[in-house]
Amino acid sequence: MENSKSKNIYDSIKKIYLDILQREPDSEGLEYWSNILKEKTMTLEEIKNKFYESQEFEQLDPKFNFSNEKDIPKGFFDDYPNFFQTSKTVEHPNHLNGRFKAIIESNLNIIKNSSILDIASHDGRWSFAALKNGAKSIVGIESRDHLVKNSYENMIKYKIEPNSYEFIKNDIHKEIQNLKPNQFDIIFCLDFLYHTIDHWFLLSQIKRLNPKFIIIDTRIDLSNERIIKLHVDYSEKEAHATSENILNSKVLVGTPSKSSLEMMLTCLGFDNIEYFEWKKNISNFKNLVDYYHGKRITVIAKNTSKEFT
Repeated sequence: MENSKSKNIYDSIKKIYLDILQREPDSEGLEYWSNILKEKTMTLEEIKNKFYESQEFEQLDPKFNFSNEKDIPKGFFDDYPNFFQTSKTVEHPNHLNGRFKAIIESNLNIIKNSSILDIASHDGRWSFAALKNGAKSIVGIESRDHLVKNSYENMIKYKIEPNSYEFIKNDIHKEIQNLKPNQFDIIFCLDFLYHTIDHWFLLSQIKRLNPKFIIIDTRIDLSNERIIKLHVDYSEKEAHATSENILNSKVLVGTPSKSSLEMMLTCLGFDNIEYFEWKKNISNFKNLVDYYHGKRITVIAKNTSKEFT
């Protein structure tokens, strides 16, 4: 009976993939959504709605079809294709190249000769990009073993000076308390603020380190209110938050609205805030439609406290 029930659940999820995303499910996705249905965290209808809201569906639906593969421009990561393989998290070239323009290229003036802390450094992609574009040194903190390993392998493969980087395997909330102030010019906080519930603690610790700038790339909630919207991450997914509880993969996290993020930053003295203008600077939004709709933002904030006046 149990096997029959499990098969029906797998078949239901497989049908959603075929009907909505027009493809066979990958094993990780099939397992992830099937477990949600088994645990009754969501109904089948709610899961369907998540698929319709997904970035992948936006790329398939004609009303979101801003551009096609033929129009995709070449970019920074085309010369370093290993980064399309060392992570399962949105490895499409246009996604990485577009974000390179927002995170690195638009900030070359401050990245050059800077020491950088890369929070949730993943497979080292942004640490690498910064070092290739003039950064002096990088410390990356990443909680997943295989991503730390991949970070070092990527640096070695592309012959980055060994003394210019270090990757630490630890939870950022713990490791950041071990770091001393005034050793980093810039702090990268990329793809992370919607994978934590401790936003104020983390940003306060960043302030304690006293960098000149913080560069943030994050999903935001589109509410006009100053809120942090709670949701659940599942630690077995590479793109989600990790969990220290091996018996429970669910991790409570929150997505801040734009106005709540601004309030936290300004309260900490990061009150010179500039947003990357995605629609003005990017022509092809293949695999970047969440930026087009303002669901994700890239922002640089300057520490305007008395240390730098």
